[in-house]
Amino acid sequence: MGKAPSADVLFGGSAGSTEMDGLREIPLDDIRPGENMRRNFDETSLDELALSIREHGVLQPVVVVADPAGRGYVLVAGERRWRASQLAGRATIPAVVRDLTPQEALEAMLVENLQRADLDPIEEAVGLQRVLESGGYTQSELAAKVGKSQAYIANRLRLLRLPEEVRRHVSDGELPVGHALQLLRLENSPEFLTRVAHHLMAKKTPATDVPRAIEAFIGDRGMPLTNWYGWRGSPRFDLAGCDGCVHAVQSKAWGGDARWCLDEACWRAKQEAAEAARREALERKAQALAADGQPVVSLAEFEAGDFVLLEYAGFDPAECRGCRYHYVGVAEHHEEPVDACTNRECFYKKREAFYGELRKRQEAEGLARRQAELGRIGEAARARAARGWDRDNLLDLATWVVLACHVPWRGVKWPDVLRACGIETDVDGLDGGMADTDDVEPATVRAFLAGFSDEQVLRLLWAWPGAGVGLHDAQVAWLYGVEPEPDEDPLGVDEAMADTDDEDDGVGEA
Repeated sequence: MGKAPSADVLFGGSAGSTEMDGLREIPLDDIRPGENMRRNFDETSLDELALSIREHGVLQPVVVVADPAGRGYVLVAGERRWRASQLAGRATIPAVVRDLTPQEALEAMLVENLQRADLDPIEEAVGLQRVLESGGYTQSELAAKVGKSQAYIANRLRLLRLPEEVRRHVSDGELPVGHALQLLRLENSPEFLTRVAHHLMAKKTPATDVPRAIEAFIGDRGMPLTNWYGWRGSPRFDLAGCDGCVHAVQSKAWGGDARWCLDEACWRAKQEAAEAARREALERKAQALAADGQPVVSLAEFEAGDFVLLEYAGFDPAECRGCRYHYVGVAEHHEEPVDACTNRECFYKKREAFYGELRKRQEAEGLARRQAELGRIGEAARARAARGWDRDNLLDLATWVVLACHVPWRGVKWPDVLRACGIETDVDGLDGGMADTDDVEPATVRAFLAGFSDEQVLRLLWAWPGAGVGLHDAQVAWLYGVEPEPDEDPLGVDEAMADTDDEDDGVGEA
């Protein structure tokens, strides 16, 4: 990137020229400031410059053009020296009078100010914008003229899209330019953007943490546009009306990619309207039920521990209708009247019986599946036995059997089963997660079994089906071909299923 051109070059002189055509002493009162991009002048710095001017005079003349209105001159460059000369009590100031068009004068002011280190970023952006609007330049052309990159020009101009209050913070140096640029993702919600800016300044957030801090603030102060099941803060209104809204943003707040609303007032108005409509609809339904002879109560009149809702009980709430402990009630955050029970002891007894029966049924179904798998393994084992066994065959069969009989929900643990099989070895820590998950890799099991002797593997083959899925010795004997003529239902699947069907839940009338 080249060095920015000097003001003399823009004024029409040649670079390095010492010629000062038009230099004269002009009364300070005959000069007025032009439309300089700078609005803020540090008073301490002006006082220091005024002191220097009293001692040494003005070492560099200001640049002026004739006032088109015929009232003296207009400053093009050197407003700070002109102000300091007034403070120093001078009556005149050395000045170079140039014949410049308004566009050339504006460009000269821009270049002079860009070459100053203390230029306010917002003032700089305003000046760049003014030159672009009046000179017909593209950003690339202006960047080449002032010796900056096109990205630099673009980012300075983006600062002008910030809310006025945030721009003041940038001008005052309270909010770094980099922070401000990252806030522009929220520019469609200026009030929210301003709140985030205040948060970043209060926390003195480092530049590397700004993106994460913005996401966290959205999650903490934004309003959700996602219906999270069971969370009472979820919106109850139709979210289709928020599609395309400028206040709806995507954010990874709370660890997920979801939509958030940054216009809290609008969100709350929609939420309150939806709640009012829900309550009206619920009241109409309650009145209809009352007309049919089913009184509806407000569950808000009960203490929280005095009733339980039947919607998640598992069993059919219809079983309880007609019971003196049963109520149909209106509950907060429910769209329909709900079934409630005030006899908690009876409720939990029914629920325990329901889930107990469900677990037994699921266990029997799982047992049937695993025993069917054992049946297939048994066929393979008998076929291999006819050809003769070696250690690889033995480890393969043992791996199949262990996996087929592995039943996590029965709480089978490696140490317990191995000891039950008569294998005394240090097995602590060797579960490999197999007691907690169905996803056990065959290679893991085989590598574990490879550390056992043939005698231990054979003992495991015989005892494991009993410990894992409850096979008795005769069934295991058939499995491995010791009993060539099995009974009907040799693995006891029908018997296991019948045991479940015959269970009585033991729950009487409330």
